[in-house]
Order: sequence, then structure tokens, then C-alpha cells
Amino acid sequence: GHLNIIKVAQELGEVMIGLFTDKAIASYKRLPFMSYEQRKAVIENVKGVDRVVMQETPDYEANLRKYKPDYMVHGTDWREGPLKDVRAKAIAILAEWGGQMVEPEYTKGISSTELHVHLREIGTTPQLRLAKLRRLLSVKNIIRVSEAHNALSALIVEKTEVKDPVRGTQSFDAIWLSSLTESTAHGRPDIELVDLSSRLKTVNDIFEVTVKPMIFDGDTGGIAEHFTYTVRTLERLGVSAIIIEDKTGLKMNSLFGTDVSQTQDSIESFCNKISLGKKAQVTNDFMIIARIESLILKKGMDDALTRAFAYMKAGADGIMIHSKEKDQAEILQFCKEYQKLEKK
Repeated sequence: GHLNIIKVAQELGEVMIGLFTDKAIASYKRLPFMSYEQRKAVIENVKGVDRVVMQETPDYEANLRKYKPDYMVHGTDWREGPLKDVRAKAIAILAEWGGQMVEPEYTKGISSTELHVHLREIGTTPQLRLAKLRRLLSVKNIIRVSEAHNALSALIVEKTEVKDPVRGTQSFDAIWLSSLTESTAHGRPDIELVDLSSRLKTVNDIFEVTVKPMIFDGDTGGIAEHFTYTVRTLERLGVSAIIIEDKTGLKMNSLFGTDVSQTQDSIESFCNKISLGKKAQVTNDFMIIARIESLILKKGMDDALTRAFAYMKAGADGIMIHSKEKDQAEILQFCKEYQKLEKK
């Protein structure tokens, strides 16, 4: 389809390609399989292309005003759907200097969406899946993650889509392998009773039928010396991240709050666990996310923020804050104060 458009553009003059960044594409559809740099290298080597320029938003205004082309060439597929208004705006801008919109007929039977479906059927590699979560976080302000506890529930996460007339097709970005629901699926209490070997079998079952990145709920992470082996194993399989909570002793579900005895780990001990985990990983793509239980255990906002800062300094790639409250006020307050912290 794009080659057909380039052929039409060649007949009109020098061909400049406005190439969307990953962030621009992810703002209205799924993250592209190839990174911007990879796509740019391909397009630069297509016969008939004279120049490739970065397009940072789905709105063409910035590049149109910067380069003031005589013609803009785009397929007819954007006459309807979420880009209809973008098209109208582009035509209006071109008219300011007498530029024209040229729209070759959309090439039927060739679709990136269909290609995505076929690639999903083929599968992915551990390395590609592992790196995808960091790519998503780098280009999207918010990512959508849904829980799974076996291959069937993961397929639901993988294939669920919502058609939005304004924002286009929306879907989940990643899978959360929950220890709570996996324990429940095994008929066991949520006390780290399901061992790592059993949980790794679930990871493999899910990876057999999906291509989305996975965040692994690692409970407390176990003792620090064992945690390093967990990190290496998950990273080797292609898991993108592990989340561990700063509790010690017999793990109880956080939603019990102070109704049951729960012991929060010391800052020093938990930082050591994070540090050892980061040293154990092989790639820069794997992530360790620290989950803070201070609000659950009624230790206050200051304690939560102190721990967040310490965990980041220890090497944590992200912070998860947990609350038992029925409204969002406590979480939003933490997020507001967290933004003020001096990041590592």
C-alpha cells in the first residue's frame, strides 16, 4: 500500500516521507512491531524516497507548516474513522499556500492490522517480548494492563478490543500474572504457597498463546539470595518485569490491611533485595518494580514517600503504591507528592 503511494508521489516531484514516531502511532493504535529507527532505515532504502523526516504527532500541522509541500499524498483510508478530522485540517492548511491533497485509492487486502494478526499467530521471541514493556512506557503516558492466571484468561487479555470512533481501536498493552488469582485457580490461599516452578509453567502456558509483554507479580520476592535466581529465570523466559512488595514473613493478601498481622520489611533490607536483583539481570530491558505497603499498613504518606525515594536509589525501575481505601484520594495524593521527589 505504501509503495503504491510512493509511486504516485514520485510523479509529482521530490518525495519526502513524514514518518510517525512510536509515540505518535501508539497515541491512536497499537505500538508498531519495529521501532522508529528500524522503520526509518527501511524507508530510506526504498527506491523513490528522497528524504525521511520525523513526524511526532498524528496531526500533520507541524511538518506541513515547516516544509510547505506543493502536494501531500495520502491513501483514501482516512476519509472515515478517527483520522477524518485530521484529514480536513491538513487540507485546510495546504490551501493556505495553494498546496493540494492527492489521495490514491486505498490498496485493499493489504493492512497492518491483518499483518498484526498473522504475526500474533506466528508468535514472538523472548527478547522481543522482554523489551516491549519499556518501549510502551517510553511512548505512552498510560498503559493498560489486565490480570491473567492461565492461558485462557491471557487470551482474553490478548484479543479484547474496543472500537472507539474518536481514538480508534483500543486494547490492553500488557498482561499481569497475578499471584492472588493464580493461587485461587489452584485452590490455594494467597500466601506464596504456589511455588516458582508451578508459576513458571503458567508463564510458559501464557507465552505459548500470546505476544503481549508480561508483568509478573512476585509477592515478596522471597529471600534476597533466592530473588536473584528468580530475576534471571524470568528474564530468560522473556518476562518484562517483576513486582515485589516490601513485606516479610508469612505473606498475607494486602487487602486484609491491619486486620491480620503483617510485617513490613525494613528499608535497608528491601533496598538490598532490589539491588541484588538489578545486579543479577543480564539485559537493560528487564524491570524490577517496588510495591510499597505503607498506606495499607497505616504507616502514613511520609513513610511511603521515604521508601519510594530509597527504593529508586537502590535501582527500582518503578514504584507501585497500594491502598485499601474505597476512593482514589490517597493514591492521587501520593502521586502528587511522588512527582516532587528527586528521581535517581
